[in-house]
Amino acid sequence: MKVMVTGHRPSKIGGYSKDNPVRAKIIQKIKFLINELNDLAPIEGITGMAIGVDQDFAEICMDLDIPFLAYIPFVGQENNWPVPVKAEYQNILERSEDIIIVNEGGYTPKKMMERNVKMLEDCDIIIAVWDGEESGGTYHTVNENRKSFQKPMIHIKP
Repeated sequence: MKVMVTGHRPSKIGGYSKDNPVRAKIIQKIKFLINELNDLAPIEGITGMAIGVDQDFAEICMDLDIPFLAYIPFVGQENNWPVPVKAEYQNILERSEDIIIVNEGGYTPKKMMERNVKMLEDCDIIIAVWDGEESGGTYHTVNENRKSFQKPMIHIKP
């Protein structure tokens, strides 16, 4: 069973520290869900590798010895990130089962959504860490699932 995550960046989940109460609770909930789902059938994670929920999910998979796939929206996604964040990103990529590059280099918002659609196509179930606001990438991914895929979704409200 392939489980994908979509979720907010650190600014919407309590900040960059994983020890902040909001982010720590989200990580705890995702870890619980992954364990529950893995008890039903062996799972493989799918992450879009953005800073925040996506990378937290990858780290949860690594902690639990769950294989995961890294979906990259475009070559160079990490180019403008701080050096320590780039190093963490590379570490996660090195531990992924596979890296799926959806587009060639150069940022455009469209490439982010194309990555999300590819993840929706390839998953069986979605974990969405979404505050309910009807804007942003997480909302658009949830909405695209509702319109086009209708895959089961577990909603975690931060």
